[in-house]
Amino acid sequence: MIEMASSETEPNLFALCKPTGILAKALYSGRKVVFLCLVISIAINFLTWILQFWLATNITVKIYSAIYSIYRISYVTFILLLYLNRKKYIDLFNHFERNAEISSLCPSLVRYLEKNRLSMKIQMVLSYSCFFVLRTMYLAENFNSLEEIFLNTVHFIIKSQGLLSCFIFLRFFAETCLYIQCCFMQVEHQIDIFRSSTDRFSVNNVRQIRHLYCLAVEITEKFDYLLLPVTCFNFAFSLIEGHFAFANAIKYHNLTALLTCIGEFSILLLIVLQMISINHRATRIYEKVYSFSFRTDSLNASKEVQLLLVRIAHADVGLTFLGIFVITPTCVTSLATISLTIALAAPTILY
Repeated sequence: MIEMASSETEPNLFALCKPTGILAKALYSGRKVVFLCLVISIAINFLTWILQFWLATNITVKIYSAIYSIYRISYVTFILLLYLNRKKYIDLFNHFERNAEISSLCPSLVRYLEKNRLSMKIQMVLSYSCFFVLRTMYLAENFNSLEEIFLNTVHFIIKSQGLLSCFIFLRFFAETCLYIQCCFMQVEHQIDIFRSSTDRFSVNNVRQIRHLYCLAVEITEKFDYLLLPVTCFNFAFSLIEGHFAFANAIKYHNLTALLTCIGEFSILLLIVLQMISINHRATRIYEKVYSFSFRTDSLNASKEVQLLLVRIAHADVGLTFLGIFVITPTCVTSLATISLTIALAAPTILY
């Protein structure tokens, strides 16, 4: 692999598309202490959920404790894998800009990044707020003795820190998906430049677009390989959590069930939207590329356009679930229909 600079501050046009946040900055700068703090915070939180699982007598509490225990220990593993593969991530975050020879950024890219990053923050704050309110309600209900207040407060702080650490990693994952989307937006921008040009469309123009598209696909495939455990886990467990939270909201008509459902679905929406947007961005340029076939009489240029159209039409670009299928908008829509049916039936079956 081509050796790339690891500095976040390296001046380049595509730098603003790279992931931001605490974990991303630690990745670029190599700050081990950030990774260590996150791992310790989540690991301690994992122990509290395990303890709660063994002490709980209510089946609902046991299920939630089991789910969150698996969630926490998995995130510890993901952060450790991120640290071990940090050089590969840094290389990939520089690979597209270095090889694409970008002369100008897509005009809508900055606005797109701002909108998506704001959306991520809103969804995470909403989910965290639901958790905060739930824990505050629990503290208020167990206001019996000073010793119990102290233990519940410590428990609250540990769980809050653990959840916050998980959100820090989750933001890195979501922004990595956003970075891949930006690569395809840059390809689309190059297509728009050629479409608006009055010059004759040539074979070199098509090959330049094919080169950019292949670079974006290559980066997607490499990130898919690195993020495969994270993608599969987040996709599967977010659906499971969403099902269980929705079933509880239907079964128990109370504020606790409602806030849990809102919190879980906020994270589910964040993860799923960023993943399916990669495939959407990779396939939406089909019509624009097809329009090139009307602008050239060159047989070679027409063949190049056809090759690119065939590749885009495969619609197999994006993050995958265990390499079995690509997570696409159509796939998620079908799963959502099935999931809604299961979630509606779950209260009757389980309870």
